[in-house]
Amino acid sequence: MKFNTVIVDGDNLAWKSFYALSNLSHEGRPTGAIFGTVNSLLSYYKKYEPDYLIVTWTSHTNFRKDIYPEYKAKRKEKDNNYFEQQHIVEKLLSAMGINQAEVPGFEADDIMAEVALLNIEADRDVLIISGDKDLLQLVSDRVMVLRNDKMYDSQTVFEEFGCAPFEIPLWLAINGDKSDNIKGVPQVGPKTITKLFKDYTGILKSLIFTGDTSPIVVSPILQKVREHSSIIDMNLKLIELKSGRIEQNENIIYKQIDQDKVIKIVEAHGMNSLLVPILEWMHGRSSI
Repeated sequence: MKFNTVIVDGDNLAWKSFYALSNLSHEGRPTGAIFGTVNSLLSYYKKYEPDYLIVTWTSHTNFRKDIYPEYKAKRKEKDNNYFEQQHIVEKLLSAMGINQAEVPGFEADDIMAEVALLNIEADRDVLIISGDKDLLQLVSDRVMVLRNDKMYDSQTVFEEFGCAPFEIPLWLAINGDKSDNIKGVPQVGPKTITKLFKDYTGILKSLIFTGDTSPIVVSPILQKVREHSSIIDMNLKLIELKSGRIEQNENIIYKQIDQDKVIKIVEAHGMNSLLVPILEWMHGRSSI
């Protein structure tokens, strides 16, 4: 399957590689995040043949922390090995000629939403690659999401969550998200939430926030959810991705093609098995 544009969640991919390949090292320095990220990007390009590829990164400053100080509070930057590797990944991708974007105050997900919109306006089909559920809200007739090796279109989202892609933020706001330290409605799990969406198709959000239920029969579960509407409302502010908030001149783009630098970085980290594939890719694509 070919996509005009592939947008990759750099944080998600690098962290996943860091843990999956934690045994990789060179001269005592861990290299799993570097190797895994670059190798995956090369495989994505080979499989999906995009005209454009961009990797997004989360800024150290984040507006969501202002809304909810506990946001991602469980994520401790205790292992400097990862962050050292991420920095090397950014330098290597830049030298390879791969576009990267980071915007102060925003997460990678927000940038992905912005880039997806710009590509839709340019009449391009988009593939987003991320393990995060919240990216599923971007699925449309022009956007698909590859999450944990499963491809999501609108039908796949509905089959799994019982709702349309644009309703994913509400689904997550009720459920919560442990990975981001977002607490949902107590004792209301995924299966129950999916049933709520199916029982109150198209009107669940209105029923939660308006207070008007006639002539709708309110189930005990819906009533419990309504009682926690303030939590859901705050969660929506954390989960919703709204394009159009990022000014074009705020983007920090890393792309400085330098083959000698690529060779130096690869050899310095003992990743010689990647050198030929990278150079072949660079010679075939001067920039994407």
